[in-house]
Amino acid sequence: MISSLKALGPKHAELYPSFAPPETWRTAGSHVVFDEKGAGRVVPRKDNPRIWEQIRVEILERDNYACRYCGFQAFKWQIVHHIDGNPDNNDRANLETICPMCNLVLHCGRGVAVLKTVDLYQESTFSQAEVIQMTRVLRASGHADDEIIMRLGLTGKVRFRQDRAYLQRLVAFVSAREPARKDFMIKALAYGYDKAGKLLQANRRKTARKVGSKRGR
Repeated sequence: MISSLKALGPKHAELYPSFAPPETWRTAGSHVVFDEKGAGRVVPRKDNPRIWEQIRVEILERDNYACRYCGFQAFKWQIVHHIDGNPDNNDRANLETICPMCNLVLHCGRGVAVLKTVDLYQESTFSQAEVIQMTRVLRASGHADDEIIMRLGLTGKVRFRQDRAYLQRLVAFVSAREPARKDFMIKALAYGYDKAGKLLQANRRKTARKVGSKRGR
């Protein structure tokens, strides 16, 4: 079954857990603003969301809707990521397509502390991108988190620290836990698992037809 991972696409770039400062978080129509005491509040964005949507579609089409880290391709729920973490830097070279799972790795502070769906480990048998690929397929195949963690060789669970050098030595695991708050990520992840499941089923049917064809000769 693991060989079927290749059907989900190649890995293009190295992936490590990271984070974005809360002041850079935003949605389609709002972002977070902090006062001098560090208290945050959500306010409407001043930029035109239609302009960003045009840029977003341009990048998705450029990247053929495929995640630049794990290779997962989907025409829904893919995210355009600012490589340098600056949401105002829309230079095309600073933008890349990523899937929701890799987005949780790159923004693991949000995944760990806010949504509480991401866990961090010191050791893994596989690279971070491979962990994402295999987690998606194994979960789509009905495996529970404990079994997936064991298969991936994830050990040494540790806490999140807002330190990129520290995080780069770790591996993030996107669990199947319900997020601590309502978030678009619920539907985004479910869509990815469903698509992976359909790809696996298609591969199994294709393999079965080949086996049947050989036996009929």
